Amino acid sequence: MKSTKVKYAGMSLTITAVVIALFILINVLAPLLTDRFNLKFDLTSAGLFEISGQTADILRDIDEDVRLTVLADRDEFLMAGDAYADIGDLLNKYAALGAGSVSLRYLDPDSNPQLASDYEAVTLVRGNVVVESDLRYMQVSLEDLLVLQSNSPVGFQFEQAMTNAVLYVVSEQVSKAVFVSGHGERDNETFLNFLVKNLFPVETVNIEQTDIPADTTLLVICAPASDFTELGVSRLDAYMAGGGNAIYLYDATVTTNERLAQYMSEWGVAFGPYFVLEPTACSPTNPTVIYPRAVDHPATAQVARPQAPYIVGQLLSPIELQFEAKGDLSTAALLTSTDQAYGRSFDEVGSDVYRLPEDTEGPFTLAALTTRTLADDSGAEKNQYLLTVDYSVSAYFDNAYSNELFFSDALQYMNPAVQFFTVPARTLQEAAMSLKIDAGQSFVFMLLLVILLPLAILLLGIMVWLRRRHL
Repeated sequence: MKSTKVKYAGMSLTITAVVIALFILINVLAPLLTDRFNLKFDLTSAGLFEISGQTADILRDIDEDVRLTVLADRDEFLMAGDAYADIGDLLNKYAALGAGSVSLRYLDPDSNPQLASDYEAVTLVRGNVVVESDLRYMQVSLEDLLVLQSNSPVGFQFEQAMTNAVLYVVSEQVSKAVFVSGHGERDNETFLNFLVKNLFPVETVNIEQTDIPADTTLLVICAPASDFTELGVSRLDAYMAGGGNAIYLYDATVTTNERLAQYMSEWGVAFGPYFVLEPTACSPTNPTVIYPRAVDHPATAQVARPQAPYIVGQLLSPIELQFEAKGDLSTAALLTSTDQAYGRSFDEVGSDVYRLPEDTEGPFTLAALTTRTLADDSGAEKNQYLLTVDYSVSAYFDNAYSNELFFSDALQYMNPAVQFFTVPARTLQEAAMSLKIDAGQSFVFMLLLVILLPLAILLLGIMVWLRRRHL
């Protein structure tokens, strides 16, 4: 009997000791595993601290070695505030996802003065991140990584900036965009910022005074208010003859650009002299604000998905395709109206927007892609593209709409050698639930998990032993 009591007592104490040891081991190893393998969970509704599957694939497939250098002392950076700590966590995720190719380090520029000569092409700023490969490097600022309001962080655009920076430093080909000037072109800061965000070097060239630079890969014509001269058209034609891609953001209400209109008609596009109105695919309060539909085409791979948000534009004019195929040119619609849409002349659109008998019947083409098939130096086929779309579509870049994604899709298709990456910024207001805890809450969790829970298990074990000691 006594040996049985000793047996049960020894078993109870052993189980209790093992359980306590396991809990202690878990609490000791948890922080180490979190730091080593980035074992953290994001339960915010907006996925504020998540990395998209597209970025994960990009990081896993990188062939070049990429180095992320934070220009600050590690402890000082991570302790500078919640936003800095979150950036540190996101950088850890990039390094973990790109294991073997992506490395992360923190270097204080004051303690490492050689950094200035290592990265002499840029002016280094403390707290910024240098993204580097053997091909090239660039500096990403904190302002690029955060959504700021009155100089205070209210969200993150980290993934957009950092993934594009990685793509930029590993890409063999770097694109350059040129905005045409000299004809009263509209300012389009929204579209320019989109190209800059996708790491296009951008410049403006008055083609009435100088040739288009030979290294231009994308020419942007942005709603000119006056016509091109014959010299301007000849310079445009010389660029297109060289196989460069172009985007024409047109304003069909300007009807005096006869030379430019004639040149565009040779590329298969002309413009209807009216605005498109929608009875259904439109703003509930304004049928002039319409939601074009993306046609199923390789150049609309993401925006044509049923779950994609609306594309939006206001007072859009239709494109009239002049041919489907002609010689080495072919045309295709990328955006269209619904069958119920109708067109009304510019001077007749007012407060009364209901359908009239004299209105033009839809559907209408609202964006088009002209493809020219060329032969490169080796004789292989090479495609050249002209994307034509109403200026208004390029002015609505908002997370609620797919306009930015439309241009990202189209440009990726037009230039497959360059990867485009677009992900919406994520704001703190969208994060309804977060796992962040303050110091007091952290102490309570530590007390519960490290002391009280093991103690409760110990007491339970003692109670079991006391109940069984007379068996």
